[in-house]
Amino acid sequence: MDHFVDLITRYAAERQSAGEWPAEQRLLAALSCQPADVVPVCLPGFDLFRWADATYQDLLPAIARYTDPIYETAWGYDPIGGLADIPVREDRLSNGDLRHCITTPLGDLTEVIRPASSADGSISHGRIKWWIEAAEDVRRFLALPWQPSRRDTRGVATTREKLGGHALTIISVYEPLQAADDLMGTETLCLLSSVDRPLLQRLLDSIFERIMAELRFLLAEGLGPVFRVAGSELAIPPLMSLKQYEAFAFPYEREMADVIHAAGRRMILHCHGNINRLLERFADAGADGVDPCEPPPIGGIDLADAARRVGGRLSLWGNIEYNVLSEAAEAEIERLVRQAIENGAPGGGFVLLPSCRLYENPLPDKTKRNLFRLIEVSREYRKSS
Repeated sequence: MDHFVDLITRYAAERQSAGEWPAEQRLLAALSCQPADVVPVCLPGFDLFRWADATYQDLLPAIARYTDPIYETAWGYDPIGGLADIPVREDRLSNGDLRHCITTPLGDLTEVIRPASSADGSISHGRIKWWIEAAEDVRRFLALPWQPSRRDTRGVATTREKLGGHALTIISVYEPLQAADDLMGTETLCLLSSVDRPLLQRLLDSIFERIMAELRFLLAEGLGPVFRVAGSELAIPPLMSLKQYEAFAFPYEREMADVIHAAGRRMILHCHGNINRLLERFADAGADGVDPCEPPPIGGIDLADAARRVGGRLSLWGNIEYNVLSEAAEAEIERLVRQAIENGAPGGGFVLLPSCRLYENPLPDKTKRNLFRLIEVSREYRKSS
């Protein structure tokens, strides 16, 4: 993280002398649906990549110098980690898999994971069995006591202070569906939403109580100024119906937005997929912004139409698919960037960014060239919009 801070601050004076707004000010203006000095442009993941990967080294200064950096902390919510002093036993099975077991008043809860070594020597884990696979597992989980999390937030506050407003700090948290998905996987989650809605609702209500305790703690600790809430994409087609979104996501999002706004912070809803019919509901829930606003055929967002419908109510972030950055010719990148800015920028509230964070290691040459082109075109074009 020191490298990230050093790069951001290295160009801060140059940007200030050029009369530019700091990234935090520019992005908060967008979240207020107000015009900024120029259209904001972000390449998320800049703060999270592997600094040892040489394929990023020439790209990083351009990101720090010419885009609006984000410092994102993935806080999430761990429903198992939030249990109250409950021991988790670990056994190595004969095939090398790891079994974790928690004893509950109603019987044992177990998960099985398979360690796997990657080419760079790091260890990843594939899940073979989820904690929750049937209705009785939900009841076992609900029988366990929990306690509010009190994780150390000083590192986040210190990093934000060092950045001095030259990157926007975003705290990523879960809504209940995302935490439930971590317990049972998407297949079981969707099945339960159809065959036993009351039980799923009971589970989500319980997890929501825990998440809200965590959220209030983070707000009291002064974290922010933006919270990014993930989970609604699990409650929209094709996984669930729009009716299920109203039951399993909307009420929780609305209450989270109320608490976040009462503390003077902003909220972005993170939702992949075709969200076109949900833009007004996201605004009704109290979201200040939504990302990544994917275009057709994946996301269905026509920026000009979306801006007409929710402009002034909901800040639109995104609209450049990452697969385009990895596959398209540079001329196509130029066309898409200009089109997105032209359609999304009028009136304020639009932020140009890819549909997912920088993640490839190593970064392919073509993707890198297209990222450079995105930066160049946005610099040329956004000032005139």
